[in-house]
Amino acid sequence: MVSKKYILFLVSAFNILTVDIFAHEQISNEKVVLQLDWKHQFEYAGYYIAKEKGFYNQVGLNVEIKEFNGDSIFTTISEVEKNPERVSNFVSASINGWKYALENIDETINMILEKYNSQNKCKKFI
Repeated sequence: MVSKKYILFLVSAFNILTVDIFAHEQISNEKVVLQLDWKHQFEYAGYYIAKEKGFYNQVGLNVEIKEFNGDSIFTTISEVEKNPERVSNFVSASINGWKYALENIDETINMILEKYNSQNKCKKFI
């Protein structure tokens, strides 16, 4: 359990994205909005894999990925205090996505090209 003394603040190894978690009730999954700090590209591969391979779903999270501007993972103190399990589950599933993406680079690049290529980049530049 997360103590009130602690605020969840996790900066990713690449310092690349902002997560804003909104609490929206759903019947089967909790809604989470992941806001990227730029356009879709490989540096966000772990999050795409976590979504596409069902790692977020496995921990009860319905994640929507949006392009945005920022450079860290953060949430509110209120979110951490009220929903520590959801915060922990999101971080764990994201880490699983990154592990998978880095171990399966070709598959990940192809998935990004197919589903997250808003800049219309060729494979060489993903």
